Amino acid sequence: MKAIEDDSDLEGTNGFREQKKKKKKKEERTTVTTIPEEIIVFDILTRIPVKSLLRFRCVSKLCRSVLRNPSFVNLHLSRSMTDRFDGFGLFVSAYNKHSSELHLLSASHCGGATTHLFTLPNSNSDPCVSLHLNGLFLVHRTGFSCINPSIYICNPSTREIAKLPSTGPIVYSPSVQHVCYNLGLDLSTNEYKVLNIRVRNLRCPEKMQAECEIFTLSTNSWRKIDPVFPFDVKGQDCFHGWCKESLCVNGIIHWMIWSKKVIVAFDLKEEKFRVLPLPPAAIPFEEFTSDDFPVKSNTPYMIQINGLLGLICHEHVLKRNSMEIWILEDYKNQVWIEERIAFPSGWAELGRPYPCGAIHTGEILLTPQRISRDREEQLEQEEHFRHP
Repeated sequence: MKAIEDDSDLEGTNGFREQKKKKKKKEERTTVTTIPEEIIVFDILTRIPVKSLLRFRCVSKLCRSVLRNPSFVNLHLSRSMTDRFDGFGLFVSAYNKHSSELHLLSASHCGGATTHLFTLPNSNSDPCVSLHLNGLFLVHRTGFSCINPSIYICNPSTREIAKLPSTGPIVYSPSVQHVCYNLGLDLSTNEYKVLNIRVRNLRCPEKMQAECEIFTLSTNSWRKIDPVFPFDVKGQDCFHGWCKESLCVNGIIHWMIWSKKVIVAFDLKEEKFRVLPLPPAAIPFEEFTSDDFPVKSNTPYMIQINGLLGLICHEHVLKRNSMEIWILEDYKNQVWIEERIAFPSGWAELGRPYPCGAIHTGEILLTPQRISRDREEQLEQEEHFRHP
């Protein structure tokens, strides 16, 4: 009887051991097949193209939340910009005067048909698509205004568009005002913001004044600020500079005030202005005129190159068949370095190139423009070259 009990105990022990082995093997299989969530989200999904990634929005609320996470968006953007094979697209606007509609389209640099993205109704005039930052576009009207214009921020990749709320009541009056908007990213809070600079009473220089407001995309609200302007804005040549295309680099919005030969910068974190003098060698000696080409200014063109503020100087394109690029290597100490780019011999036949910007591959896009002698037919061609 005792032997039987011992055998029974032995069988029980063996059975327990077998179950333990099976459980251990199951845990091992589970461990092998389970991928940590952070690897899936931040290492795999951030490498997927935007068009494919958008399909995950409908999977679950968790997926939608992850795709909207600022950390995820920034990592995906960073990896997209370093992928030289990802290509780039063109954002095109077409205004229909008959229907007062603005059509926003996208086109691939490889060619093919354009894709319709958005249609903005009830546009009083041809709005200006003037600013873009990290794939976002600010669509607005810049110029003389007495009422609140419609302002939009759109994302062509996700086909999302948001209309900004009113900047506040603007009372109609005989006085003329000039309004301009600037898109930027505050790196301290990782928030996209819009800076509105409004210059009032343009017809009365003695009463001319400037006001500033900031819109924060995350809060969907405007607030007024009172920064100290770096110089008097009453001069006509000064306020025109605010309405030129601005450029946000490392959380700072930049404008070229050519009349003073300076760059004005607005820090979105500190909410303060500062002035950056142009490098003396970047200031052209003369204006360009020709019988075959329209009168153009040699004003340097601001550009972002590898995360740094740069200036494209095209004064010597026709004479020397070359172009200088000045890069602000040390922002704090205002140290500029110069690089020179030589063009092919046939480039001069296309006319004076106009810089359009830099793409994520480090290439600079130029548009050479030439007008025929009969002044009736305008020929435009586009070329781009690699910046080393």
